[in-house]
Amino acid sequence: MPTDTGKGDEEHAPGSACWIDLGVADTARAAAFYEELFGWDIAPPDSSGYRLVSREGHLVAALGPAEDPGVPYWTVYLHTNDAAASATAVQAGGSTVVAPPSQVGDAGITATVRDPAGATFALWQPLDHDGSWLSDKPGTPAGIQLQVEDLPTARQFWDIAIGWHLDEGGRIWCRTHLVGARRRAAKTQETIRTAAPWLIELRTDDLAAALHRATQFGATIVDAEHGLLCDPARAAFRLVAQAP
Repeated sequence: MPTDTGKGDEEHAPGSACWIDLGVADTARAAAFYEELFGWDIAPPDSSGYRLVSREGHLVAALGPAEDPGVPYWTVYLHTNDAAASATAVQAGGSTVVAPPSQVGDAGITATVRDPAGATFALWQPLDHDGSWLSDKPGTPAGIQLQVEDLPTARQFWDIAIGWHLDEGGRIWCRTHLVGARRRAAKTQETIRTAAPWLIELRTDDLAAALHRATQFGATIVDAEHGLLCDPARAAFRLVAQAP
């Protein structure tokens, strides 16, 4: 979870993905890979092993020791103005509160939740830390995708819990704000070897060049056309080319 107290340049809309972090066994190896691929500046670990990631002086994401010894996973944090009320709402929608709301220093208040389909995510009520830098720069978050198998059930939960609308075109909205996209499990998921429901999208200015660099640093390409790859620890993510 974020522990820096610096505010971002722009505020995230309630219901949007405002922060991401990667849980991985070997944070030093992960740090080396992402530094090479994106030019990320990765801080030394704090007392818990959590390492903040920045670019051009702005916070982007974080790396931390995985609590689950299995395949590495990305956690998505959703912005809320009231973590306690949102935790109550997600429980009413049929989810499980894995970790109740707790304050992280002066940065914010967080809670960890698991939806009825097993997708784990976090709530983030900002105090002094709003979340990831909103930018079109390479190496910054471009979006998220949520794997959805049972669309009617997912629609009911996310509408009650967060106020999301999953439209027929595969997009996820929170009121008038575009949050991300939904996707179905594909055969490539077996190659990724993870059941993680979230797919993180990160920007690049040249998809082909970034994929080539990634393989040089130990990544595995899953679907070059769509920018899907796994880092050396097998954590999946997607590169998105920034439009001119």
